[in-house]
Amino acid sequence: MRVKCTYCGNWIDESDETCESCGAANESFKRVGNGVPTTIAELKSWANEHHLPLADMRTYIGVDYKGARAFGIYQEKKTGNFIVYKNKDDGTRVIRYEGPDEAYAVNELYLKMKERVATQKSHQSVQGNGRNPMPNSSNKRQKRKISAAGVIFTIVVLAYIAMALFVDEAPQTGYYYYDSIPYYYQSANDSWYEYDFSTDTWETTSPNSTFLDQADDYFDSSSYSYDSEFSDFEDSEYYTEPDSSSDSDSDWDSGSDWDSDSDWDSGSDWDSGYDDWGSDW
Repeated sequence: MRVKCTYCGNWIDESDETCESCGAANESFKRVGNGVPTTIAELKSWANEHHLPLADMRTYIGVDYKGARAFGIYQEKKTGNFIVYKNKDDGTRVIRYEGPDEAYAVNELYLKMKERVATQKSHQSVQGNGRNPMPNSSNKRQKRKISAAGVIFTIVVLAYIAMALFVDEAPQTGYYYYDSIPYYYQSANDSWYEYDFSTDTWETTSPNSTFLDQADDYFDSSSYSYDSEFSDFEDSEYYTEPDSSSDSDSDWDSGSDWDSDSDWDSGSDWDSGYDDWGSDW
């Protein structure tokens, strides 16, 4: 999807980290996972590779299907726009997206397809586990096991919540304003810096406890604004490039890539009854 650069107004792709016109950071930057389909052709290829039964799924890629109960995507010849749609059980059509951004349109249907596959697998897993009912005595033992497992799960969850409450989170990398002074926190080396207006330079510092205890309240921006009265921290001698292998902000969740979770077992039947055909999406 195209977005406007905050600083110069130039139109750029949301997948561009910086503006090609002025070089400013793209505040609407959206990462794209490796292998995620970005065209209708790639989406169809992805579906084939993962053995998805498109006919049974009532999913039409590159087709303007007019019948009831269908998901689909196609490019309209007259306008060139890409259209993602759902035809409900009564035959009415709901447009999920209509516009020139093919990658965005494809991603809308791609995510829906993965969601539907996960739902099918979940239902079939439950059915598979319930095919051989146990005798009453076994049921009782099983219930006791489930009860014990539930207690253990509850303890683990409560312990996690307690840890979350007492463990301090690191500040967000970026610019802060406190007592009319600009500060910068750099997570790469867990360090704070203060801007010295008398020398027009950034210097290492140790903010007072009042500031540190409420740092989130003084956070200003993760990127530099060119109309600021101080220089860009990235131009200072202290700036360190983020390590893409360890920076969680730069890592892409592999669950969003082309993964085996979307593989469909050809021996399983697709049940369209699990889809809510009366909803808008």
